[in-house]
Amino acid sequence: MILFVYEPQTPQNPGIHLCPSNLQQCGVAWRDALALLKALGADIDESRAGSRVGILLHGIPVVMHKPHPSPMLDKGAVVALREYLEQCGILPDEEE
Repeated sequence: MILFVYEPQTPQNPGIHLCPSNLQQCGVAWRDALALLKALGADIDESRAGSRVGILLHGIPVVMHKPHPSPMLDKGAVVALREYLEQCGILPDEEE
């Protein structure tokens, strides 16, 4: 399984890289996922009820759930984020 990891760089080069298939090794924090989406030009709507966050990237909407009490995304959320990015045409750098 291929996953994305965000390494903060610049909006022009958001640093999307391959991550090992072992999700425990990725350790994707919610704030990093939001930073990645914002760097890619996503509109983020955190005004929804509860922990739901609306995201619009390349005209494709999705609702994700802000993790709690831990700030880390669980395995399912990481997979959902990866699939959403792929649906939006965002692919990882293959050089890793």
